[in-house]
Amino acid sequence: MNRNHLFLFFGTLLFWSSCLDNGLNIDPFAQRGEVTGSWLPLQIGDTLDVYVNRDNNIHIGDPSLEITQLPEAQASTFQVWTDSNYARDSVNVYFPIEIICEVIDELYSCYSTKYLVEGANASEFRYLGNGFATDGNELFLNGIIVRGNNGEGF
Repeated sequence: MNRNHLFLFFGTLLFWSSCLDNGLNIDPFAQRGEVTGSWLPLQIGDTLDVYVNRDNNIHIGDPSLEITQLPEAQASTFQVWTDSNYARDSVNVYFPIEIICEVIDELYSCYSTKYLVEGANASEFRYLGNGFATDGNELFLNGIIVRGNNGEGF
């Protein structure tokens, strides 16, 4: 690994740790004995992957920025698929498709400007691995529908 790769690795590590340092409970699911690889509800005060439930308002990225709140998200039915960045509620599926990072008071702060997974059926949505997911009708990669050469879904 050359010097540039090390710089990039440590810069990324610093970036994500600063985004998650928000005073909330970072790993509540492990403390409750729950396992990864399933839909888990995001309770008030919980942070999982890039999602935060602060006072029954769902945020993506750094919850200290007002623009991170997901106004479409229904906190009462909001769930996160562990280790995937995919989430859903009874209506929508979410994924941080476009991420913006800024330096605020010498700290990195990140939020997502595009996070709704368009065309996804929330009740049937499941994670397959390596960024891939399906709702039984479409295949998604990192929140975007994957189309075949003929422009049709899978």
